[in-house]
This record gives sequence, structure tokens and C-alpha cells, in this order.
Amino acid sequence: RSILCLANLASGSASGGSIESCCANADASDNLCPALICTDFSTISIRDGCQCSSLGNLCADASLTGTLNAFVPGIGGMCVGVGGCCTSDTDNDTFKQCFDTYRADNGIELPDVSGLLAGTGGGDAPDASTNDEIPAEPTTNDEVVEPATNDEVVEPA
Repeated sequence: RSILCLANLASGSASGGSIESCCANADASDNLCPALICTDFSTISIRDGCQCSSLGNLCADASLTGTLNAFVPGIGGMCVGVGGCCTSDTDNDTFKQCFDTYRADNGIELPDVSGLLAGTGGGDAPDASTNDEIPAEPTTNDEVVEPATNDEVVEPA
């Protein structure tokens, strides 16, 4: 149920919604909502008031991660690290240190979830103030080329 709501948000067909509104009535067995609410996907860190198990449960759900991998390539590699770093008594700082070490040791790139969260208000908006690149001026074509004409008249035979 929550995955359909979130898919509608991401596609833009459900306006005014949020991850929180989609997840408000999620089933207790829902593994997607707690992960989306509790995880900062830009750094794969756990938000205050949450535990790494919210992301760990998502990663342990092979059916759901298989579906997500179609939209968020790389989530499987991330989940291997999550599973190795998160136990029931792991605090958030310990999880973050372990996961960052796993990523560095294994060359794991963070999955880009921006497309999945595009219409939800989740994820981070780009910071335009950090864009130092000035776009090039558009190229122009000052030369006017007249269309070719066929001045020769051919009389029918």
C-alpha cells in the first residue's frame, strides 16, 4: 500500500503529499516507510530518534529491495553493508562508522534515490549557491542561408 502511494508521489500524480502522509497508515510489516522516514540517503545515516534496524529491515526484505533496485540501482550493494553493520544494539554513530568503512573498503557508491523521492519532498534539493560553473553562451548562427530553388522549368513531353 505505501509503495503505491510513494510511487504516485514520485511520479507527480499525487500532489501535496509527503512520505509521512503515505506512511501514516502503513502496516506494521511495512519495511519501506520506516527506512524512508529514518534514513538520510545522502549519507546513509540514521536520523535522530530512529535505529538502523529501520534500514536493516528494508534491506532484509529481498522482494522489496529487488523491486527498488529497478528504480535505484546499487541499493543491493548498499544493503550488504547495512546488514553487516546493523544489529539490534547498534547505536547510530557506530552504524555510521561501520557503514562508511564498508563503503570505503568495498568501493560502494551510494545509490541515487533522488528519482524515487523526486515528488515526495524527500531527499535533498540541489543547492544552487554551490554551483560555480557559468554556462557557456548559446551558440548562434549569424549566417543566413537561403533555401535552394529550382529555377529550371521542365516542360512535359
